[in-house]
Amino acid sequence: MTDPRVTPSLTSLADADLMPLVARRSESALVEVYRRYGRRVYPLIRRIVGNDGLADEVVQDVFVRLWNRPEQYRPEGGQLAAWLTTVARNLALDALRKDRRWRDQADVDDHAYRLHTAAPEGGVEAMLAVRDCLNTLPAEQRQAVELAYFEGLSHVEVAGRLGEPLGTVKSRLRLAFEKLRTSLGSARVVDGVSDERV
Repeated sequence: MTDPRVTPSLTSLADADLMPLVARRSESALVEVYRRYGRRVYPLIRRIVGNDGLADEVVQDVFVRLWNRPEQYRPEGGQLAAWLTTVARNLALDALRKDRRWRDQADVDDHAYRLHTAAPEGGVEAMLAVRDCLNTLPAEQRQAVELAYFEGLSHVEVAGRLGEPLGTVKSRLRLAFEKLRTSLGSARVVDGVSDERV
């Protein structure tokens, strides 16, 4: 169902034209930003926090942050989708740090996050490239990546699940992500997700 506050003129605007309206306190513009990106940030948040209710709260916090501090987004710094994804990740990790049961999850591997943020811009082709690259990894590295990336487990949790020392798990993940970055970089799938931009 279409939100009556979002007019056809807003849906046709580029993000760069929509954000000044959000800064001028246009609720309709904020609703349009949410329509575009709410469902994009939810899976990342859900994977990090591991809880539907908490994920919903964090999604709301992401867009409240945008509403309250629209000046924090600078178009010259990158796309709105990437900025929202970064805010979503940070707020999700903050939520976990506040929940003592999940403190170890704050150690979510940044390389997995960077691979995740590459996928929305590359679409289906990017996701297929990631899957193909995963299949080239040794079994123990692939298993560690799948637990950390797809299931959102912390390094400590991956080590516990695999019955391996923490240092071994970290080494496997580091080697795996170096291989993935090399493979995906040659396919131009991870453009724009270097350390400098994240």
